[in-house]
Amino acid sequence: MAVAIETDSREEYLSLQAQVREMFADPLGGWPEPRWPDPLSERLEPLEFIRRLAQVQLERDEQVRHPFSRKLVLGQLSPVELKAWVKVNYPHLVQTLRNDAMIVAKAKDVPEMRKQMHVLIEEAGSDLAGGRTTAHPILWIEFGQELGLTEQEIVQAPLHPFTSVFIDSMILQGLMRPIGGVPFNLRTGERAKSVIFPVWREALAKHYGLSDWALLFFDEHGEADWGHGTIGEEVLLTRCGTLEQQREIWEAGRRSLARQYAKFDIWEIAIRWHIETIKSTS
Repeated sequence: MAVAIETDSREEYLSLQAQVREMFADPLGGWPEPRWPDPLSERLEPLEFIRRLAQVQLERDEQVRHPFSRKLVLGQLSPVELKAWVKVNYPHLVQTLRNDAMIVAKAKDVPEMRKQMHVLIEEAGSDLAGGRTTAHPILWIEFGQELGLTEQEIVQAPLHPFTSVFIDSMILQGLMRPIGGVPFNLRTGERAKSVIFPVWREALAKHYGLSDWALLFFDEHGEADWGHGTIGEEVLLTRCGTLEQQREIWEAGRRSLARQYAKFDIWEIAIRWHIETIKSTS
């Protein structure tokens, strides 16, 4: 399915996706731990800084590099593992809405609030504001239903203790971040998600035989996240004029990648836990 990228961005988008496919094709392209470049040693022009940040985020994104991502794209997950993944990821998607709401609340001024509100509306469902797409967690439930799960099995699935700790830490970090500080989610990395999600979608359709209806969650991310990345760039351009600011944002990008790797590690642990739980009760 084609991704709704603006005409003047189409060439860039296709070039980036070609890079992603090369990374997936590289047998050594998977990394057990996050890798992030050293901090900048000299100030860059703001636009060049944003460009370099976004490229680093794409090249090191957990959705390309983490072992779980590689197994998914290669079709190496079993149906049981896919079902467990649906249960494991649902609370993280709900937490994303809370994170985005906190980003709006901690924006430095009304114009920035309005920019960030666009992301929250799309994540929580543009149907709230006259659009057609429902909330991303609901699209995720539909994905799970195609795999044979019920809504209750997904929504009420028990949380692994690591999942609870991870989500609690997200809530605490959101509360502690000062108003007007560097956003908890830089958004520039979402440009990478927009490029990568369609590759995930292709793999799910090819290897697991899922229908277009079940894959709307991945279509929506492929379309929406490019715009979210643009919002992130606009916000960061207001705070990356000095070397000190650029180093702070660079460090925020490193922490973000580390968090995402930790989340994927927790996914794998919780997936095994769910599978063992099913075995012990069957």
